[in-house]
Amino acid sequence: MKPTRPCQLKITPAKDSEWSEKRKQALVQDGLFHSEDVRKRPLLKKLPYDFYYVYEIDTANGTERLEHMITDWEIGMLFWHCYYSPDWESKFRAKLEGEFSKKDMYLILGTMHRFPKQWLIIGLVYPPMPNAKLVEQLGFQF
Repeated sequence: MKPTRPCQLKITPAKDSEWSEKRKQALVQDGLFHSEDVRKRPLLKKLPYDFYYVYEIDTANGTERLEHMITDWEIGMLFWHCYYSPDWESKFRAKLEGEFSKKDMYLILGTMHRFPKQWLIIGLVYPPMPNAKLVEQLGFQF
């Protein structure tokens, strides 16, 4: 999905601050070998916030405004990288709203087996914007 306008980031407190017992058990299983090594790893820290992108796309029927939760692991790592700074939110937003708005942003959407009708942003692709002069010289069509 390619937004036609820069994405706005929405941050909300997570519904649950800790993993449920069922989820904890799922996190310590590797699904392939169930090795003791996996069970000894420290439990993955749960993000205290949920992150959403609000964005617009152009369709045959006009502009459509969409909002999807971001579940990309890279965003979680960015959060933890910024979180221990007193102004974590401004640094986080600077990357997701500021820096990414200057790139040729694409959102990869997918569903989860438990919620097949709920679309989530499972990845972000953000190459640099195409060089207009080079595109014109080479005659590329986008």
